[in-house]
Amino acid sequence: MYSEIADLDIKYDGIYIDCTLGFGGHSSSILEKLTGDGRLIGLDVDPYALSYSSRKLSKFENLFIPIHSNYRNFPQVLKNLKIRKVDGMIFDLGISSYQIDEEHRGFSYINNGPIDMRMDNSSGSTALDFLKNVSKEELGLILKEYGDVRNYKKISHKIIEKLYKEKFKD
Repeated sequence: MYSEIADLDIKYDGIYIDCTLGFGGHSSSILEKLTGDGRLIGLDVDPYALSYSSRKLSKFENLFIPIHSNYRNFPQVLKNLKIRKVDGMIFDLGISSYQIDEEHRGFSYINNGPIDMRMDNSSGSTALDFLKNVSKEELGLILKEYGDVRNYKKISHKIIEKLYKEKFKD
């Protein structure tokens, strides 16, 4: 079976960064190959995923450095750790099935939950906050440009109409 890290030439004493740690699958495979001075830095903006992975990978405590951060901050993270060079990086971009399936995250299209949609629900505005401050015209353009939605005017009108007819939970 092909592994997603099969093409990553892992050195036993190398330094690696998993910029989208998630639930630690890729990191676990990398950590199993590291020894001694090897290190894996795991970044994730989702506090739940980071906590889960930190517990899961705790057996690699001397090799694993979990950090709550967005992947775009990796240069600063490396600078803070005084690491000038890494031997490999991995980015697994996208959204996990957990984030979609769990209604409390606000991404689910199957289960009802808050209209949140933040990867890090400890900061920033929710999707509901956004909807309360956007016009149906602006929302329509966003649906058209970023979602490639054909009936963007009708859909944006229905969303804003429903927002004001019903009381949504913050």
